[in-house]
Amino acid sequence: MEGDDGGGILARVVLRNYRSIAACDVRPAPLSILVGPNGVGKSNFVDALRFVADALRFSLEHALQSRGGIAEVRKRSAGRPRHAGIRVDLRLPEGSVSYAFEIAAKLKGAYAIRREVCRLRSRSVDEAYGYEVRDGQVVSSSFPSMRSASDRLYLVAASHLPELRPVYDALSGMAFYNFNVDAIRAPRPSTPESILLRDGANLAEIFSGLDRASREEIVRYLAAIVPGITDVDTHLAGRRRTLRFWQDAPSSDRRWKFPPSAMSDGTLRVLATLVATRQSRIPGGRAPSVVGLEKPETVLYPAAAEALLEALRGSSRKVQILATSHGADLLDNFAVPQDGILPVATEDGDTWIGPLDDAARSAIDARSFTAGELLRMDQLQPDPRAAKIGRVNLWSGMAEAA
Repeated sequence: MEGDDGGGILARVVLRNYRSIAACDVRPAPLSILVGPNGVGKSNFVDALRFVADALRFSLEHALQSRGGIAEVRKRSAGRPRHAGIRVDLRLPEGSVSYAFEIAAKLKGAYAIRREVCRLRSRSVDEAYGYEVRDGQVVSSSFPSMRSASDRLYLVAASHLPELRPVYDALSGMAFYNFNVDAIRAPRPSTPESILLRDGANLAEIFSGLDRASREEIVRYLAAIVPGITDVDTHLAGRRRTLRFWQDAPSSDRRWKFPPSAMSDGTLRVLATLVATRQSRIPGGRAPSVVGLEKPETVLYPAAAEALLEALRGSSRKVQILATSHGADLLDNFAVPQDGILPVATEDGDTWIGPLDDAARSAIDARSFTAGELLRMDQLQPDPRAAKIGRVNLWSGMAEAA
């Protein structure tokens, strides 16, 4: 599923009091790289989007408890703010969407959805419609009212409506990855699956389901990133499917084959990254609306980063990609779009996220330094005018939702 203007489905992400993020207002590019040192809060931004997907795909209770409860989701600070809020603006083929909800912490780890608003504007009809729920009560709606509850997102119940199903599918269909090479190496029972698991455990199954052209494209990128690889395929060992890696044997017409257990962590992580960003090409499969990647360049040697970046840029023409990175190698290229670089910094325990500041933009424009070189010099900082935005209004422009 792509956005209506090629800019990606995610048009805007606004957070209030989510983990280390007091406030942010970010407009992701088709390929966005959140970059900064370890521990500044890059993963918290991506996790907020994963929280939305989990809350819709499973339940809000599951999304909270898998993160340690509401006390671990709302921001830790003096005064302990009682509310955590998330807003996501979308570009869909049907039109534009603003969806937001705010969760209130209660005594003894309890919680309630204080407010939930969905506002849509159709491409064909220039008028806004949607719904608003406050404290478990539907206060306005363009649709027939349904039962609501203070601990469940209303969008789940309303997702059967044709006007709201694309919103639900786009938000619940975001996929986020933090690959576990041990899980990838282990042979796994062959079962029909349509999407790569978060740890990559079913990588062999998903790779085998891709069309031939996509598999060949992935192998070409993998060979450029990991010299020596000439092909990748899968085979069944009993009822378990596993990967096979091929290399040409020197001075021979034969080829050597290797199981995943013989391949480096970097090789497996790169293959998983390439498959994650191209799995929309599985015939009949469920295409992710957004793909999030944790440190895709981990354990890669520096010279391979340029090829990996080119692969990600190619994939971002089909699916929006958010990646976190604390390394400079991925940014050592003037081809990295400046609007896709989102520096992340921390000050007094608060995470700040924003576009490049003016000094960094000028240095990159003049080709004095790459973004990677600026990062090594600790000169890659978010624009304070955009990052330190103070109090964000989660609901701005949404009053006319219904």
